[in-house]
Amino acid sequence: MAANTSSSRAWTIERLVQAVNRDENAEAFIEVPSFQRHLVWDKEQRTRLVDSLIQGYPVGALLLFNAGRKDSGKDVYQVVDGLQRTNTLVRYQREPLVYTDVRLFGGTSDLATAFGIPLNESERLVESWLQKTRTPDFKSGYSPSKLLRAFESTLGRVLDIDTRDRLDDALGEHLDVLKAEVDVSGISIPVVIYSGRAENLPTIFERINQSGTKLSKYEVWAATWSHGASVTVEDAEVRNAVNAKYQALIDQGFTVAGLETDQALAEFNLFEYLFGLGKVLTRRAPYLFVEKADVAETEPAAFSLACLALGKPLSQMERLHTLMPKDAYGVIDPSAMQERLLLSAEAVSGWLEPYVSLRLNRSTAPRSVAHGELQIVSLIARAVVGRWDPTDEWKERPDWVSDWNALKASAPVHYLLDVLTAVWRGPIYSMAYSRVWETDSDDKLRPSRYYSSLPDRDAVVRTLDEWFAGDLSKLQRTRQYVQPATLLLLRFIYAGSVTHLDDRQIAFEIEHLFPVSRLRDAIEGDPEDLGWPISSIGNLALFAKALNREKGKLTIAEYVAENDLGKQEVDRLERYLFCDVQEVAVPPIGLSRTDYINFLQSRWTVLRQQLLSSLRID
Repeated sequence: MAANTSSSRAWTIERLVQAVNRDENAEAFIEVPSFQRHLVWDKEQRTRLVDSLIQGYPVGALLLFNAGRKDSGKDVYQVVDGLQRTNTLVRYQREPLVYTDVRLFGGTSDLATAFGIPLNESERLVESWLQKTRTPDFKSGYSPSKLLRAFESTLGRVLDIDTRDRLDDALGEHLDVLKAEVDVSGISIPVVIYSGRAENLPTIFERINQSGTKLSKYEVWAATWSHGASVTVEDAEVRNAVNAKYQALIDQGFTVAGLETDQALAEFNLFEYLFGLGKVLTRRAPYLFVEKADVAETEPAAFSLACLALGKPLSQMERLHTLMPKDAYGVIDPSAMQERLLLSAEAVSGWLEPYVSLRLNRSTAPRSVAHGELQIVSLIARAVVGRWDPTDEWKERPDWVSDWNALKASAPVHYLLDVLTAVWRGPIYSMAYSRVWETDSDDKLRPSRYYSSLPDRDAVVRTLDEWFAGDLSKLQRTRQYVQPATLLLLRFIYAGSVTHLDDRQIAFEIEHLFPVSRLRDAIEGDPEDLGWPISSIGNLALFAKALNREKGKLTIAEYVAENDLGKQEVDRLERYLFCDVQEVAVPPIGLSRTDYINFLQSRWTVLRQQLLSSLRID
C-alpha cells in the first residue's frame, strides 16, 4: 500500500448499510476513523438527501479508505468523506417513514374530503402518523385501518361504514405505492475507495471539506492532529468525555476505528485530549461557560486556553501539537498544565461568582453568559501564568499571591466593562494574547499587567455613563427583550443587595417600575414621538414575583396606596427598588417624556453608585 491509488465503484444502499451494521451478509465492513467530526446534520438535511435519492438526483460520492486489514475475513474501510450521508442512509433504512416527504403519499386529499378538513391539516396528520409508524410494515401499524383510526381519534369524528370501506380500499393502494417509493435499498451510489498511507488521510479530509457543511477549525485539527500527537491522559473525567463522543457514533450503529462496542478508548491524540478537557472545563466552571448539549460537539475553550497559557498567539494554535512539551518517546504529558488550568478556571469563577451567579428572573431558564469565549479564556490564562511559569516546568512564581489578590479585585471590573463596551467584537485573537502576555525591557515574556491593574474610578464612571447614554437613546413603543449586557449590569448592581439566601428562597422577576402599558399609553398620546426608552435600565427593578403578579398594571406607588402598606413593608420593598415609591407615581395629568427621562437619569445615578459600591471602587 505504498502507492496512493483510488478506484470508483457503485454500491447499493443496501450494501452500504450492511457494511456499516456489520451484517453477516455484508461484503465488507465500514468504520469511522477517530478524526471524523460528530453527526451534525439536522432532520431537514437528512430528509432532503432521501428525497434526492427517490427523485433520482445525484448525491455525491462517498470516500472510503482501505484500512489494509480484514475483520472476520472481510475488508475494512473507513469513512473519510460522507459520514453525514452514510448516517442518514443507515437511519433511513431503519426507520424510512420518519424521513419521508408526506407529499409522496397520494391519499391526503381523499382524507381531507372525507373528514371535511383543509388539505394542509390532512397532510399534517398523515405526516404525524408516518413519524409514529416509522416503518412500512404491518407489525408497525402500517395499514389503512390504522391510518383512519389515527384521524378519527385526533379529530374526534367517526366515519360511517360505507365511507370507511371506500377509503380503506383507496388508502391501501396509496400505502402500497408509498412503500415501494420509500424503498431505496436497490439504488446505487458512487463510492471512491482510497488505498495508500494512513498519514495522508488528514490532508485528504481537510481538502475535500473545503465545501459542503463547513468544518470548524477544531474539526480540521482533529484530522491534522490524529497522527503524531499522542497524549498521556490520566484524568478519568477527560477520558470519559472523549469516549462519550465516540459512544454517540456507536449508538447510531457505526464502528469507530480502534474502539470496540462497550469498550473505552485507550490511546488519545491531542485533539481528543483537548476535546475532553474542554468538556471538563465547562463543567467545573458553570458560571463561565455554557456546556453544549451535544456530547459530541467541541468545546473550544481548552484549545485557546492551552495555546495562550503556553505563551503562544492564537494564530499559532494550528501548531499546538508541535508546541506541547513531549517526553523522550514523543508522548505529550499535559497533567501538570491541566491541573493549573482547572485551578485557575475555578479561581476566576470564584472571583466572578458573586456577580454573575444571581438568577434574577431566569431561575427556570438555561443559564446564559454575557461574555464571549475568548474574553473569559484570556482572564483564566492570565491567572494561570500569573501563578505558574510555563517555561520553567510550571513552577509557582514567588510573587503569585499578590498577583492573584490584584486579579481578584480587578477582574470583575474589567469583565463588566469589556461586556458593556463590546470590545471583544474587534481583533480578539491579538487582544486575547495581549491581555495575557507582555514583554519586558529585555524583550522577554512576562504576565501582562492589564488585568491586574484596577481601572480608576473616573474611567469606570465615564464608561458606565457612555453605556447609559446609549441605553437612553433606544426609542421603543412597546416591551423589549432585556439585552444580556443589561441583565449582567443588573446582576452586578444587585450583588450588593440580594443575599445568596434571598436569591435561592425568593422568586424574583425583573420588571418595569413604570408599567409598559402606562408608558405605551403616554407614547400614543404624542403621535410625533418615535418612542421612549421603555426598557432602559433606569426603569427596571427586581420585584418579588408574588408582588409583581399581584400589582399587575399598577405602578408601585398605586399598589402601596391601594393596599395601605406600613412603613416597614415599604422600606423592605424600596430595598430592591433603589428609589422612593412615590418617584414612580404617574401624575394626574399623565406622564410627560421629560419627567420620565429625568426619572431615569436620577435613578441611574443611584444605580451607578450602588454598582461602584458593589465593585468596591467607590
